[in-house]
Amino acid sequence: MAPEEKKDKPEDKKKTDDLFGSSHNILHEVGGLASDELRQWTDSTGKFSCHGRLIRFLDGQVRILKDNGHTTTVPLGHLSVADLEFVNRQASAQRSELGKTAQAAVSLPGSN
Repeated sequence: MAPEEKKDKPEDKKKTDDLFGSSHNILHEVGGLASDELRQWTDSTGKFSCHGRLIRFLDGQVRILKDNGHTTTVPLGHLSVADLEFVNRQASAQRSELGKTAQAAVSLPGSN
């Protein structure tokens, strides 16, 4: 008789398929919304760059806190592809965190 293949138990799958579990880690990526570290940002032409940390995104723009302490606001269309992907990950993770917070508030005792 051949050895049985290991099948995922529902409780094992629950541990590995946490849809929102990684959002906290994403927000702490270097240069991310919850990070104190800076990352290299580059514009879409590759000619301009700065070290900074994402502090906000709104209305098609990102606000970056630069290493000199000043902020700069950059339209999404001026960011490199890698920076756009980074901002999208941050935005998705932030929405996940906000969703978890909202769900927790709804399930608080006495909130009905």
